[in-house]
Amino acid sequence: MHQYLSGIVPQSCKTWDNFRTYFLKSARSTVSATQGIREKIAEEVKNWKVGLNAVVVNAKRSKSGSPPDFLEALENLWKKHLKPKGTEVAFVFLEDLYYFPIKSEESSYLNLRTTFQELVHRGCNYSLVVTAPTPLLTEIAETAEPLTRFFTRFNLGPFDVEEAREAISKRLQSTKQGIEVDDDVVVDIVDKTQGHPYFVMFVMFELLGKLGKVKNVDLKSLEQYWPKTRESLFKTVFDQKFKTASPKERELMIKIAVAYSKVVSAKDFSSFKGINVLMSRLEENELLVRKDRGQYSLFHPLFSEYLKDQNPDLG
Repeated sequence: MHQYLSGIVPQSCKTWDNFRTYFLKSARSTVSATQGIREKIAEEVKNWKVGLNAVVVNAKRSKSGSPPDFLEALENLWKKHLKPKGTEVAFVFLEDLYYFPIKSEESSYLNLRTTFQELVHRGCNYSLVVTAPTPLLTEIAETAEPLTRFFTRFNLGPFDVEEAREAISKRLQSTKQGIEVDDDVVVDIVDKTQGHPYFVMFVMFELLGKLGKVKNVDLKSLEQYWPKTRESLFKTVFDQKFKTASPKERELMIKIAVAYSKVVSAKDFSSFKGINVLMSRLEENELLVRKDRGQYSLFHPLFSEYLKDQNPDLG
């Protein structure tokens, strides 16, 4: 079992060609596999020469000079390297699928479905896994309804301490490095992240990266490296979320963070023109969460901390 993981960025999703190019370019550094097959995969990916010209985005295999074909690149990878090495399934993880436009002349959602269905028909056992806000499948049903039947849906809520401990333990076991994490470290990470599944794993990954070769992670280590870990989370996750909002939406979020008192309502910010529309858009993008009728909170307390450091005019 091998995997390719890609966190999608808005710039890569304007068109299907943009995404295809981004995927092929980023594949080189994000393939996770056992050492023997990883080297083979890296060699194959190096042959995916990707470039831009003034008219179109193009991707071609440098040795053959063949025309760009995203599907054939994945098919060749499977048939030349993955299958001969006994791979049963290769997972492709795409985070933040919602960056694809809902309506466009060429639907990236339908292209994804068509590509991975065709790979199965060609005997390539890829499994596509995506993450996206809960409302997305409903929103795209009108323009890309077949995609909503393509995925098996799982709703992922906040981890409690036991769930976080299990998730961390399983991930550490897969590394086979014998690393142990103290229980109070798990408790503190859940407290800091409010059990947000991605943030739990992000913090653990960053912490281990900063600690280097250790066999035990204790609370002192977490406290020592928390400021840098928090900074990494802000730059990697929150910067991107913040930049997807309009200048007016950014200004509103910063004011909400400064005045943060668990929940706010539109009437608290009546000086903003079109406040109800602004709040609705932020809710749609899951930057605000509706708590009760007419009451909202920022989607995460750490995001509130991040916003307090921002300039409303940040571009």
